[in-house]
Amino acid sequence: METLNIETLSDQIRFYTSRFSFVIAKQDRGLFFSHSNGELSLNSCTSAVLINIGNKIIPCTPVLPEKQDISFFLEDFNDQFGSGKKIKLKCLFRVLSRKNNPIIPDIPATWIFHFYLEHRTEINLISNPSFLSVQIILDFIPTDIENFQLFGYAPLYCKNHGVLRLKTPYSKQIAENITFYSNGWQSWSNSYLLTYFDKWPSSPVKMGRINMENQNQELSGRYQSEWHTAISEVTTEASLVLGFVTLKDQFSRILMNRLEERDQISWLCAYSQTDSIPMKKLNKGLRKSEMLMISLVSKPEAYEVLTDICRFGGILAKKTPSPEKILTGWCSWYYYYTKVCENDIISNLEFFKNHPDLPLDLVQLDDGYQTAIGDWGTSTEKFNSKFPHGLKWLVDKIHIAKFLAGIWVAPFFITRKSESFAQHSEWILNNDKGQNIIETIDTFTYDHVGRLISQTNNISNTVSRRLVKNNYDVNSSTENPSMSTWRRSMVYNVKPYRGALYIQDKLEYEGFIANAGIRAEISSANSDIYALEIYDDYFSQAL
Repeated sequence: METLNIETLSDQIRFYTSRFSFVIAKQDRGLFFSHSNGELSLNSCTSAVLINIGNKIIPCTPVLPEKQDISFFLEDFNDQFGSGKKIKLKCLFRVLSRKNNPIIPDIPATWIFHFYLEHRTEINLISNPSFLSVQIILDFIPTDIENFQLFGYAPLYCKNHGVLRLKTPYSKQIAENITFYSNGWQSWSNSYLLTYFDKWPSSPVKMGRINMENQNQELSGRYQSEWHTAISEVTTEASLVLGFVTLKDQFSRILMNRLEERDQISWLCAYSQTDSIPMKKLNKGLRKSEMLMISLVSKPEAYEVLTDICRFGGILAKKTPSPEKILTGWCSWYYYYTKVCENDIISNLEFFKNHPDLPLDLVQLDDGYQTAIGDWGTSTEKFNSKFPHGLKWLVDKIHIAKFLAGIWVAPFFITRKSESFAQHSEWILNNDKGQNIIETIDTFTYDHVGRLISQTNNISNTVSRRLVKNNYDVNSSTENPSMSTWRRSMVYNVKPYRGALYIQDKLEYEGFIANAGIRAEISSANSDIYALEIYDDYFSQAL
């Protein structure tokens, strides 16, 4: 095990080994930490407890009690990953700036850092970088803060402070050379490698944002990633790797904006979400943040460190390896989505052939090759124009490169536009009247602030019922001290509604089909209605 050395000064404590160093410093604005690995460094960072007041997120950052120097508890630890030193600081989390912010009482908590000086040999890590973990644990919840809503914890929080160096101190680091790996929310979400000129591409469709993106949007950034990321410098290939190794009680996100001049961080936040639960209702698992791993690496590559962080998560989740060999593969879905084409598969295949160090067994083509949902080419061998050589040609290429070939199909999905539907109607389930099985689609409509205002239920292409309800909550006024006119106020809260019910049936006889239905509607302002007809003459004069 490496030796951890300690230097103690009145305003800072430095921990260091032959490979890395870690500093906790007391400044006018509170407590900050810095981490370095050789010439790579992340400096002047802090953590935060995030309080939600009226949808405004207020960061409370660590400070020491008045007239107290930095003191800490140093312990040896030996956990599932390895062994090292644990540093515990008792501190208060306080509102960083009281200007324009409500008064929030101090939050007592323990700030915990783990230095992994040696890892367990049975874990079989790919990489061997320095790992530092950060976690916040609430000591107790005083009565004067128990009704405050906890938005989440940010083990890493840099807002207009902090410096990231991924090059030597003697060479200029160019912000345009920094990339950000964006991990998706779920298996249908895209992952991206974002450059200086990119911005995280939120779905333009509301349904896409609801289903494929994290709904925790009160905090945002130019770049964002779920659970982990690698922030890299393209010329040196050095990276800052961040990853939450636990997701037991809270989802987690990482947000970032571009680096500014002199490598200054304008915004970098790694936080775990507690959904604005009142602090008095927090259970044991929500009284602490998830554990964030931080690693600065020049070699090996960042993806290896991300692999090890995922392995740590599996250990904590008590997932035991399967005794059978598990195939490792590449799948087109997680980068190309449905836009994949033949050249994409070939270019990636060439990369894998030239990098035999990658432990790949399988190359899989996912959604995007078929002519329609339901036409998978199994009998016709027809594919869309993006795959001009067909799939047999592509499979042969994959096999020649000594990989297994995989393909995604959805055999129980079909659309009316597909040839399979037209040619094999007997494949489709029917109801007792011989009609295609009932298909139900619910459509939801929201107003400009995200409130549900309507729901439409479509059954087998026939709208059966609809309800729309609006809420107009207005409180506005105009004051003009220099004039006696142009003063007005409007204060009202009304909830108009309208609804419809439609019942339909179909009568079928030989040579004759009839649809019959009854429709009922109701519409109500649910408030006073003003008669404006008496002003019609005045209105018409303005036309």
